[in-house]
Amino acid sequence: MEIRDAGVDDLPGLLAIYNEVIATSTAIYTEQPATLDDRVAWWNARVAQGYPVLVATDSSGVIGFASFGDFRAWPGYRFTVEHSVHVRADRRGSGVGTAMMRVLLAKASAAPRARRPHGLIASKPGLTGEARRRQRMNRAPSADNQGMNGYRWLSAAVTFFAVGSAVVGQSRLEPSAFNASARFSIDGDVLSLSTGVATIEPRAPGYRWLRVNFYSFPLTPADIAGAMKGNVDSMEHKWTSTAGNPRDYNHSHAVLQLTVDGDRKVSQVDLSVPGHTCTIAASPGEAAKALPGYQFDGKRLTLKGKGSYICDMSFAKSPNRTFGWDLDVGIPVFEKVP
Repeated sequence: MEIRDAGVDDLPGLLAIYNEVIATSTAIYTEQPATLDDRVAWWNARVAQGYPVLVATDSSGVIGFASFGDFRAWPGYRFTVEHSVHVRADRRGSGVGTAMMRVLLAKASAAPRARRPHGLIASKPGLTGEARRRQRMNRAPSADNQGMNGYRWLSAAVTFFAVGSAVVGQSRLEPSAFNASARFSIDGDVLSLSTGVATIEPRAPGYRWLRVNFYSFPLTPADIAGAMKGNVDSMEHKWTSTAGNPRDYNHSHAVLQLTVDGDRKVSQVDLSVPGHTCTIAASPGEAAKALPGYQFDGKRLTLKGKGSYICDMSFAKSPNRTFGWDLDVGIPVFEKVP
């Protein structure tokens, strides 16, 4: 299956799906089948406005389409769009709708700031309700008798997915979501850090880096927006801006890097503080001892553990260093966007 931007040659296949939905369901509030000219005009309007029209295709042709566009003409809705996802009858329930929803949400998040929607609305969940549930869309109470199809009154239900600056799944994130209790030490020199930002990215086939950047300052909304894309540049800038004060610079940042496999088991732990880096656990067994309270479900990370490790620095012709840690952390994890 391929999901891509629709072209004019895809519109006959898109039309066939659209008209089948009209004929066999109440997911579209009309009783009249559309014509190819209707769909061409609709596609041209979406493209002209900068809105995406996606198609899912395989060897049999178009198997689904998805798009979003203006929700209401009122100024208050200028950052809200209404989306639709439709799947060919013989491919429903096979994951096509969910896959298109993911791409549609990515398109929304990646839109230029002036055109970026803050919320996706679906006023008629209909055939793609399961795909929307899988994307954790919030559902408002139903409104009865809001439309008619044939001789039937129809109820409308609004589902909403927030996009952009400070949301994950259904919830808006506050700076407190990144609160952490983290103490690190090098030969007894202690760093007490109160904020943790966790990101995950590919390392090598079968392995990923789960990296936690700890800071001594809380996050701003702009910091959170970047963190949700796996980007810590704004926090790094704040930290490096303290370089003129060595005491602040050396005591306001640390990085704990965990190498995890496909089952999210930790095989190595590396600790970095300004001027010093050490592998404090070089095997799964050592990692379990260093961080006995480690839990990671793919979205949230818990780290609990206290210990120390004498790092052999002979390769650098330096004295050995004793690295210490004392962690009680529970924070969200974000995929690093290339």
